[in-house]
Amino acid sequence: MIMLILGHDSSVKFFNTLLHGLDVTSIIRMDISPVEEILVLVQTFILCWLIGVCIAGIHNVSFNKKS
Repeated sequence: MIMLILGHDSSVKFFNTLLHGLDVTSIIRMDISPVEEILVLVQTFILCWLIGVCIAGIHNVSFNKKS
């Protein structure tokens, strides 16, 4: 949605800045379907949840050590 609002050129500038100068011009697609958008949101949620579980597990293990 944001890419549609910003347009191709602004999206490329944003991602080039975000990725420290990596040229993303050839890999940016503007024709993303609503189904793909929903799948990306679900995948992002799952990935962030898994990262949170790993961080929580490391935190719990590190604070449960008996000295």
